[in-house]
Amino acid sequence: MSRFATERLRTRYLASRVALRRLLAERTGVDVPHRLVLVQAPGGKPRLEGSASRLTFSLARSDDIAVVALADAVEVGVDVEIWHPLFECDAFRQAVLSLAERRAVDALPAAERPDAVQRLWVRKEAIVKARGTGFTASPASIDAGGVEPRWADALPRPGAARWADVPVPCARAAVAIAWASP
Repeated sequence: MSRFATERLRTRYLASRVALRRLLAERTGVDVPHRLVLVQAPGGKPRLEGSASRLTFSLARSDDIAVVALADAVEVGVDVEIWHPLFECDAFRQAVLSLAERRAVDALPAAERPDAVQRLWVRKEAIVKARGTGFTASPASIDAGGVEPRWADALPRPGAARWADVPVPCARAAVAIAWASP
């Protein structure tokens, strides 16, 4: 059985992986993208093997959008999410937002809350990708800052990730990028 539910999902996955390899090849000077060797670091984050290993990358997909982040000598994570009804769900908000984030979202007018939840969610995803950990703890334990789009320190302790919201021309999409010392 295929790992993808539909041919469209398979095509999106393959297109994003081809684009990633082309970008990595261009950045590293490799003339044939499939010659790049990708390995999994502890925690499952993919990385380049060999001399190009100072180049880090992150790939995220949602619907028809794919986003790639590349960085030198820092770990990077990126996430993109097309708006989904889940961002309106109180149970989702309770499960993934910290107490401070929930209070900030609850203080917003009802119509603005789903967009704020979406923005906080993509920040959290980008942060755990940059840290290379995935969600090993509850998403609610990760403080992704306030509800307004901005640059900020996401985690104020040693080894902290920094993040930024990334403006996108697609309505109802949110993108965030995070980076951290290796």
